[in-house]
Amino acid sequence: MNKLNCVKENLIKNLKENLLPFWDKMVDLEYGGFYGEWDEEPLKQSDKGTVYLSRLLWSFSVLYQKNNETKYLTYINSIFDFLKSKLYDNVNKGFYWSATYDGKIKNNHKHLYAQSFCLYGLSEYYSITKDKICLNIIEDLYNIIRENFINFPKNYFEERTESHQNVENKLLEGYDIYPEITTNTLLHLIESTGNCYKVLKDKKFNQLCLTIIDILFKYGYDYDKKSLIQFLNYDLNSVVDVISYGHDIEVSWLLYDILDILDFNEKEKNKYRKILFELGNSALKGIYNNYLLSENINGTLVNTDIIWWIQAETLIALLNLYEITKSEIYLEQLCKVYDVLKKSIITENEWLWSADENYNPLKCHKQAEMWKANYHNFRCIFKFMEV
Repeated sequence: MNKLNCVKENLIKNLKENLLPFWDKMVDLEYGGFYGEWDEEPLKQSDKGTVYLSRLLWSFSVLYQKNNETKYLTYINSIFDFLKSKLYDNVNKGFYWSATYDGKIKNNHKHLYAQSFCLYGLSEYYSITKDKICLNIIEDLYNIIRENFINFPKNYFEERTESHQNVENKLLEGYDIYPEITTNTLLHLIESTGNCYKVLKDKKFNQLCLTIIDILFKYGYDYDKKSLIQFLNYDLNSVVDVISYGHDIEVSWLLYDILDILDFNEKEKNKYRKILFELGNSALKGIYNNYLLSENINGTLVNTDIIWWIQAETLIALLNLYEITKSEIYLEQLCKVYDVLKKSIITENEWLWSADENYNPLKCHKQAEMWKANYHNFRCIFKFMEV
């Protein structure tokens, strides 16, 4: 327990002394929300992504609930106002992908992944403010998401135009493919609808969440490899031979938590818990030099970079496995992953995106940008605060 407390205390110290002061400097007092990028300083005219802002909305909403500091209420009100007034389409419904720093629409496509994270952030925000406009938008997002699961997969499209016309999924392109169905989007739809049920106690969110869980484990899970199938086509066949250790480890603990929120048969819950326990242990095969690698493509490890979000998810998953089993093996590995993270990724500001296997920082991404908010590391620290 002393080892666990040591990791916990160091993570909380990092949050208070480094991460929070960093994000204080990213607040956009002129145009609202947060600046879209950081590169040695805030890049004040960088674009603002919907996924980025909605992740920040979730993080600071949870933070406000933990310490009730007025500053964070001001932050989340500002993010909500920017999302509502600049990125939400009141006519056709749904959130656009991105806007310029001052709120002009940059990419008007509406991606299911973005709607999911907006639902996630808005539900947490609503739990604090009980804002009626927020609730109305949540209802709109429910309808947009639900439509994709009526006669799945015929109505399922991840990327759509402003008027909800179906287009190729270019925003989540990977492995030289425009995927038709990504299990990562399904994961975060489960996360967001589950959180809505926790906050609103509205049974329709419970049912939608259960529907997506059923789809994920019926079509999107390889029971032989004990791994998620990353990309599916509309015939529900896998189109890439990839084991994503990062996504597998994230699913293993995140869905385990969500099962506790949902209202359904305990026997079914235990069936999924067993699958998730096996998934978590299988993902740990990706441990290399005491950190978790990104992926295995066609049976080959393609790089050995230390990636920030993967290590954050690994810490939570190892904590979850330790709490389930009380096995010191998981606790020892948790401490080793944290030690690598401390040496390679944690800085005096926000965490780095990545480092090489020798702990040298890589410059391929900024410390804050469209795909890097504080969702993964804040969520990791929040989980350790509960220990």
